[in-house]
Amino acid sequence: MLTSVRAQDRALIAVDPLGMYFAFAPLKSQPPRLVRLSDFGAVNTLSRFCRAIGPAGRHFATSTPEGWRIASDDLPASELALGREWEMGYTPTFSPQGNMFAWSGDNWVLLAQLDEVRQRLATLKPGK
Repeated sequence: MLTSVRAQDRALIAVDPLGMYFAFAPLKSQPPRLVRLSDFGAVNTLSRFCRAIGPAGRHFATSTPEGWRIASDDLPASELALGREWEMGYTPTFSPQGNMFAWSGDNWVLLAQLDEVRQRLATLKPGK
């Protein structure tokens, strides 16, 4: 399934894994928008463009110099950072259930179980 369209190595359209929503940036000067595919109704304006959308358009993955940032529209404080020691690779995607995030390169695929990553990262925080 198509998850994003790229132009000059920048995703311009991202589609959720269930095919219900897509995000796009109409112009560089305008904020990205989340749109429902069934009726093309605008759902939300996003603060930044995402490279992948989770099921039901509730989770978003953005690319940063440090790696991927996974955030939720209703829980911005729960943002998850997936640091990297590898190239960013190709188009990322969420699983249809939203519990996994995958991305790939020329000869590899990485798969993150998001709840497991959150749990392990929590054990590394001071005072835990």
